Amino acid sequence: MMGRVFLLSCILTLPSLAQPWYPLIRDLSSSDPLFKQLLADVASSHLAASRTDADPPPLLLYLYVPSPSDTLMTIAAAANIPYDAIATLNRLQHPDDLIPGTPLLLPNQPGLFVPTEPRTDFEQYLAVSPRSSQGREVVVHTGEASTRFLFHPGEGFTPLERLLFLNVFFQMPVKGARITSTFGHRISPITGKTSFHYGIDLAVSEGTPVYPAREGKVVATGKDPVLGLYIIIAHAGGYKTLYGHLEEITVAEGEEVVLSSVIGRVGTTGLTTGPHLHFGTQLGERWKDPLQFLRR
Repeated sequence: MMGRVFLLSCILTLPSLAQPWYPLIRDLSSSDPLFKQLLADVASSHLAASRTDADPPPLLLYLYVPSPSDTLMTIAAAANIPYDAIATLNRLQHPDDLIPGTPLLLPNQPGLFVPTEPRTDFEQYLAVSPRSSQGREVVVHTGEASTRFLFHPGEGFTPLERLLFLNVFFQMPVKGARITSTFGHRISPITGKTSFHYGIDLAVSEGTPVYPAREGKVVATGKDPVLGLYIIIAHAGGYKTLYGHLEEITVAEGEEVVLSSVIGRVGTTGLTTGPHLHFGTQLGERWKDPLQFLRR
């Protein structure tokens, strides 16, 4: 009983800075009393979510140091907590961001932790996504710093957010391609001068079919002196993709496309040194590195 009272003194008082440190779980097994308490709290929260006459336990955070054999998914499975709760609390942008030996915070109930000051595109997207609740403000301490979150109990990633987190949002638009130029500053193969490349170049044989990186709607087709024949497709979440240097376009503006749709064929139109597809991704008005979204 004393141990439980001691831990309750560390409860996050919302929204004050009330939990300056966190109980350390040393092992994700029943031999660790703190881990047993975490599991009991998680079970209570799941029960409360299924009933109208039960209240969830107060929000508690625990500390755990991952071993080399741990992954985000195995930790989430052991704790019976959705991985999106652990990921957002620790501001992970991808499952591989978990580093063995780096302390990880574990919540005692499911939910999303959305930072009030997003610092990445993914967090910005989380911040503007509609939720079923307004969220409760919590403050989490990490070292000498603190982070304010809006905690949405019981909520998880939307299907789109899950795809973004798992980095499987877009498929490669051509098969068997070789990346010959990446996103960012480069020396132009045409002018020999340094310029910014707002996409990636995918070298492949002329006439190779081009597929949409994701289902969406064709919002523009045309011909540009640099890009040659091009297509722009709008996708869910405010994303757009650009396909340039096409030999031909096989879709029309306003057409809905799916992953299996052939939208065009690779060519050499515009300014090129050989057959390839220029592939660009845009979020809002900002161009983004396509490699951070592609499933390869």
